Amino acid sequence: MGVMNKVLLIFVIVGLANIVILLFIRSKIKSNQGEEVKLKSCSLVKILNYDDEELICMVDNNLEIEYGYACSDKNVFDNMKKSHRNIYTLLWFDTEMQNGGIGEYLFSLSNITMEYIKDAFEDVKAFNILKEYKKLLSENNILDAISSIDKRDVEEYTILMSKFEFNEFNDLYKQSDLRGLVANYIRENICEFTNLNEEELKIMREIEDNISVDNK
Repeated sequence: MGVMNKVLLIFVIVGLANIVILLFIRSKIKSNQGEEVKLKSCSLVKILNYDDEELICMVDNNLEIEYGYACSDKNVFDNMKKSHRNIYTLLWFDTEMQNGGIGEYLFSLSNITMEYIKDAFEDVKAFNILKEYKKLLSENNILDAISSIDKRDVEEYTILMSKFEFNEFNDLYKQSDLRGLVANYIRENICEFTNLNEEELKIMREIEDNISVDNK
């Protein structure tokens, strides 16, 4: 065999070896990706099996890390994902309702979310709260009263609370389950609140189904 033929043979052998190595690396990458997806999916199956408060707590913490606590920057709200803005708004609203009722929400910095809260109520299907909230605003001159708030001191708070009757709305809210609706909304839009994509969600659902079958 001539020298040239030997050289060509060597190049062919090296080329074939490189192809084999590349195919092996590709298969390992795919395998690793599959394992990563499987591990991530198993972790997220656990997330979907959280009870309402565990799920809300996780999302609330993540939103505060991303947007800050009690954000009062309207530009931040305008640039939030709508799903994030819905939950951020409603959880802040719920906090104020627990602290002092609807008057607390309207008086505090939380009233920056008033522009978004009607849509948020509607999106999570809190229709009874939305109806009473609209009624409260339409039957009272609340927006003008809010616009006159300046110092947010005790005197201004007392004036606002004395002007309006908030008990009816507060009583309705106590009988409602906004946090349950919020948790359902998060589950329905889980890809918006995790790093999960639609394809991984499909895999996750399959794993969840298999786990359910195995546990029966």
